[in-house]
Amino acid sequence: MKEEHFTKTQTQNKFILNIVIALHPEAKPLIEYYHLRKITHIDMPFTIYVNKEKTIYLIISGIGKIKIATATTFLYMWTGSKSHSTFLNIGLAGSKQFALEEGVLIHKITEMSTHKNGYPFVTPIKIKNQATLMTYDTPQKDYPMTGLMDMEGSAFFQTATHFVSVEQVQLFKVVSDADEKSLLAINHDQASQWINKNLKQIALLADYLISLSSQENQINMDDDLLEKFKTQWHFTYSQLLQLKKNLRHWRLHNRNLDVLDYCKHEKTAAHVNFKLVKILNENCVY
Repeated sequence: MKEEHFTKTQTQNKFILNIVIALHPEAKPLIEYYHLRKITHIDMPFTIYVNKEKTIYLIISGIGKIKIATATTFLYMWTGSKSHSTFLNIGLAGSKQFALEEGVLIHKITEMSTHKNGYPFVTPIKIKNQATLMTYDTPQKDYPMTGLMDMEGSAFFQTATHFVSVEQVQLFKVVSDADEKSLLAINHDQASQWINKNLKQIALLADYLISLSSQENQINMDDDLLEKFKTQWHFTYSQLLQLKKNLRHWRLHNRNLDVLDYCKHEKTAAHVNFKLVKILNENCVY
């Protein structure tokens, strides 16, 4: 089969999903599920896989905070540094709270060396298990009774949210060990099997991020709508960022309602944003 040469993603891509995974066995089920192919025509510091449409990318970072932060940055740049990019970290983690093989959506991340916390956006995706992830610099022998622990999560989250909004970044962990003995017993086949067992939940989360990326890209391209708002009201830079966020939420919930009509009686840009937030919080457009 003739090798296909992959280049940097083009601006017309309607969405970008960047998947960041520490080790190849953890990545194998997703590589197969999304029919990703390894980029081989150019030497790179990391292994990257991509689908035919060049909309889903997967990078193998290696273990540790420095490696995953560097890989996340590299992938963001490789895919064109697009503001509509979304990021998904998948990997194994230790836990006493959950059983082996269980998948967990992360809603809080604590970097144990600094005690700095991060809070991923709460998605509408119904995933049963949700918990805090504690990220350590080195492997640990003592496991906390609640939450999960790994060596990459906080660095991934801090890096990805430096480039895009917090709601465009998600982490999903699969429990692989509950003590030092079970940690040492993990093998490559088990790692792939455990990720594969949770593939349905991972795919739902990925689909959510893909939808979000598409909506974000549409907002970025919809200069006409933004210009209509800017013509009627004066927005400061921060107010304009808030407006974009509100419009993204409006579109995300798939309602073709006239957003300008909802705001036509507001006197200031601040009132416009307040009205949109109020409507969204009241679930009027869900």
